[in-house]
Amino acid sequence: MDIGGAKMAGFASGVIDSFQYFGGSLAGILLGALLDRSWGTYFYFMAPFGLIGGLLMVSIIGRVTLAKPR
Repeated sequence: MDIGGAKMAGFASGVIDSFQYFGGSLAGILLGALLDRSWGTYFYFMAPFGLIGGLLMVSIIGRVTLAKPR
């Protein structure tokens, strides 16, 4: 939001939000092609994403809090 100030904040938010659709379409294409070969590969496709997400959550334990500092 630093570039363009408050007027461009909505546009920047929309652009950032649109990446979920790009990722979803790519995942659909790749996962669909993979599942056409065998359903046994589904776990191995999804497991790295779960591992990365878990590691990211563990990395912020104790750093993020909703309580206001006193």
